[in-house]
Amino acid sequence: MGSQNYATEKNMDALQEQGGLAKHVVLPKVVADAIHLTGLLGYWYIWVDRFCIIQDNDGLDKNKPS
Repeated sequence: MGSQNYATEKNMDALQEQGGLAKHVVLPKVVADAIHLTGLLGYWYIWVDRFCIIQDNDGLDKNKPS
């Protein structure tokens, strides 16, 4: 999977494994800092669109409000 810095249909299973981001992705500094800050604040989760939404799914209706 290498340095693909977003979720795709092909890599989503690997990203969802425990430690998946650390194993498979080179995180941009701003994302790494946000994850670190989230932990310092006592939170367990952070939403980052590029990793939480599959980016290559053309079947999504991008004009439909979420």
